[in-house]
Amino acid sequence: MKLTDEQVHAVDLFKRSQTLKISAFAGTGKTSTLVAAAESTRKGGLYLAFNKSIAAEAAGKFPRSVDCRTMHSMAFRAVSSRYRENAGKLTQSLHGNHVSKLLGLQEIAVGNITLLPRSLAFVTTKTIQRFCQSGDEELVCRHVPVTGKLQLLDSEYQDEFKQYVSQLAAHLWDQMQDPKSEVPLGHDGYLKVWSLSKPRLNYDFLLLDEAQDTNEAVLSVLRSQDSQLTLVGDRHQQIYEWRGAINAMASVETEAEAVLTHSFRFGASVAEAATSILRILGETRTMVGNPNRDTTISAEGKTSTVLCRTNAGVVSVVVDALFEKRRPHVVGGVTELIRMLEDVSKLKRSIPVESPEFLGFKDWSDVVDFSQAEEGESLRSFVKIVAAHGELALVEKLGSVSREEVEADLIVSTGHKAKGREWDSVTLLADFDPRINKDDPPKQVLNQEEARLLYVAVTRAQKLLVVPSRLAEKWNVRPALAAPTAAPSRVSARNVTRETPTRTRPDLPSFAKVIKPSPVATSQTSASPASRTDLPTTQRKTEIPCAPVVESVRTHRAAPGARVPTTQPGLLTSIFRILQGKK
Repeated sequence: MKLTDEQVHAVDLFKRSQTLKISAFAGTGKTSTLVAAAESTRKGGLYLAFNKSIAAEAAGKFPRSVDCRTMHSMAFRAVSSRYRENAGKLTQSLHGNHVSKLLGLQEIAVGNITLLPRSLAFVTTKTIQRFCQSGDEELVCRHVPVTGKLQLLDSEYQDEFKQYVSQLAAHLWDQMQDPKSEVPLGHDGYLKVWSLSKPRLNYDFLLLDEAQDTNEAVLSVLRSQDSQLTLVGDRHQQIYEWRGAINAMASVETEAEAVLTHSFRFGASVAEAATSILRILGETRTMVGNPNRDTTISAEGKTSTVLCRTNAGVVSVVVDALFEKRRPHVVGGVTELIRMLEDVSKLKRSIPVESPEFLGFKDWSDVVDFSQAEEGESLRSFVKIVAAHGELALVEKLGSVSREEVEADLIVSTGHKAKGREWDSVTLLADFDPRINKDDPPKQVLNQEEARLLYVAVTRAQKLLVVPSRLAEKWNVRPALAAPTAAPSRVSARNVTRETPTRTRPDLPSFAKVIKPSPVATSQTSASPASRTDLPTTQRKTEIPCAPVVESVRTHRAAPGARVPTTQPGLLTSIFRILQGKK
């Protein structure tokens, strides 16, 4: 393939720069640029991919002088010998009840708020997650997230509470590292153990793909190398910030920078639409479409792929497709969707559930009421679908989707899971439409996060892009008449064996006290402290809604992306992000 002038310039900078950043818009040939760079030298290199499948595909494109790996695969190989007696420890993950039992947590009153055991377990595991994804060597107070109603904690108690949680997290982290302990270490955990060992990567050059979704634990390893370092990615495609990802494309300074703006994937119409979104994100450069690609944007048409902003949208599309006797396939599978629907059935029987979407709700009526509030908007469409079809019928329907993409006549995906993919024809579901504000006259609005996800979704189409009404109006589009149809490892590490710590479980802060369960209570979730009649009015504290136990040492992809964020979303926001397709 003949390189564009921009690609040639990037390869030239690679030849003469010790550190290089390649900012590549969607579909602009970043992989082919990196392959050309690797072919321009006889030196040996390492290409670090976003996940295992991308690494495997890249191995067939790069010269034999380049190893194509993920950071997790290198970390796993380096530390696995230490845990050979307990191999499952590296891949298993922590869950809410498990953490609560391991630490012997009880419901406590902390100043002016109350923490249920699961809530305290969530804060503890979130603290470990932030530490594992950071470049820090010690777990300290700044890793403790103070989000949601924890922000209501009296300021006089904040420091002491964070100190307590950090010690609790450190005690759990010690057990996670201990080869003799059954406490899972997990994917982020063994990556952190490897990162702390300060490994040496014996390569002449390093190529980090999807740098906008990396984390400080990874960057700390790369920065400590003597190798030439090249970062490639698109800072506007950072859609994992909600789980702590940092944007190395925006935060890391390099000796040189190249830009790829000419897309091979789609024509001028999609390039113009994408540029309008980039303007919202503060980008001044213009994306250029492929002059040999005729891509149509329409307000209607039949496509082979439907992208949804939320998981509720995925369920809706699948149900409609099955009703029309089509064979839909859901990218990433339907396990999580079925789990959510099964939990609906439990909530209707007032049985506590562990789904992060529904933690903190005592029954289904609570969820329905919450969905009607402004902060419950992300649940509203899901509640309507359940009301219209019933959760059991939906589970049955989801069980009949095509398991393999090649067997399906319709591909359904969230915008997040569509990242890195492309299809001939794509429909964006109406949940991608911009919100309408209350101005007079009303205006369409997108926040930064929504704009980045829309940018990713819009740039997946090659021939036809069908958009919802508000976007069609914004881009002045009309309905379409018809729709177009391994080399030896060069990774060495210093001794990854660290002395097993012996930190003990900390005592409660002086201002906190254990709330003993009511003799008539059957479970911690059956009644909230605020509504319990066995407590005096002065002891009825504001309850922290049960938050999801973040799988602090687990990631759903091979190359992670997170640093210790300077700001965190609220607990309720975090709980319901999965319904926005953010897994």
